[in-house]
Amino acid sequence: EQTVSEISNPDHHLTFYNIQYDGAPGEWLVQVENQFGNYTLTVHGPIALAVPTQKVEPRAHKEPLSLDHFLVYAVINGPWADVSVGLEDEFGNDTSVMVGQTFLFLNPVKKTIDTTVTEIAHPDDHLVFYIIYNTKVDGPQVTAVNQLSKDEQTLNLGEPATLLGVPSQKKAWEEQIDHFTCYPLLENLALNKTIRVKDQFVDIAATVGPAYWFCNPAQKFYEVSGLPILNPDHHFTIYGLTGVEPRTWLVDVTNQFGSQYLTVFGPVMLAVPTQKLLPGEHEAPVGLDHYLLYAVMFAEPLQIPIGLADQFGTDPGGVTVWKPYLFANPVEKTVGQEVTEIENELAHLVFYTISDSEVFISQVLVDNQFVEPTYYDLAGPSAMLAVPSVKLRFGETQ
Repeated sequence: EQTVSEISNPDHHLTFYNIQYDGAPGEWLVQVENQFGNYTLTVHGPIALAVPTQKVEPRAHKEPLSLDHFLVYAVINGPWADVSVGLEDEFGNDTSVMVGQTFLFLNPVKKTIDTTVTEIAHPDDHLVFYIIYNTKVDGPQVTAVNQLSKDEQTLNLGEPATLLGVPSQKKAWEEQIDHFTCYPLLENLALNKTIRVKDQFVDIAATVGPAYWFCNPAQKFYEVSGLPILNPDHHFTIYGLTGVEPRTWLVDVTNQFGSQYLTVFGPVMLAVPTQKLLPGEHEAPVGLDHYLLYAVMFAEPLQIPIGLADQFGTDPGGVTVWKPYLFANPVEKTVGQEVTEIENELAHLVFYTISDSEVFISQVLVDNQFVEPTYYDLAGPSAMLAVPSVKLRFGETQ
């Protein structure tokens, strides 16, 4: 538009290096705001380290003082900026560049090499990188030096810029939750426990009915292949709800399967964090929210092939995701005088029906706030997949 963002420090440059580290990468939900808007991003990693770098040639620059190191995370679910901008740097000027999808998120980071510690200078400074198109200025050969490469190194750019880093405010963040495969249970007696539940849609009393589903944390293979299970102790039992006057809502969500507009009705069920005692050895599910589940009445079907793996087995690539079935809001739950607060208010789930799964186990032993250690009989293979999702907008229908 008419806003010009000047270069504040021409000596600030970054070189990105791939990193390897012990342990599995994490997933996070990050809410950010910048000149292009207010976004919630799903990020994965870290995948790289961005190191302050002194550019020596083609024109000599000073050392990049007060510029932080950054850990780099891949954005696996984020919006398009879809704006046209003009860009100018030392190499040239592009008057009309298209800014597309969010691609990377950068956190300032403290770095230690041997006994040398580089503290974070500006903890509030973050960057969101976008894919850009229609750039015409080719980058030349660059000579640079930094803390990782004490000797000058030659970097052959040779192509126009493909990313734009935008200063951004990180407003909120939390660790992402897992995917879950859900197995239907044989008929169980209603619990008939009176509870109070409060989410962004309702604040109501309800009665807990029978258990319908048991959900395992799962590894899903689709595009970003083989995202790891973040917490193997996180499980759900899904119970029906009665005594509820249901309402209808329109919800706009996005996840790795894309953006979807859902018409949902309810609440109809409650997902309760559950400790799985058998098979396997698991701890209680710390940090996992309760969820109110709403039935999806109208939504476009998907028909997407994926692979799944959980504790019960692996379907390497023959499972089909069909259509949204349930939408889940994190919920505050009250039983008597005991209140369970929401821990991850940004984390939502969309449950999809799936077919062709061949993984099956007959029985699980579970324990949660509603039952003492209890055996639940499974009725068949996994028939539902819960996918971490971002709720963009919502509203009650008339």
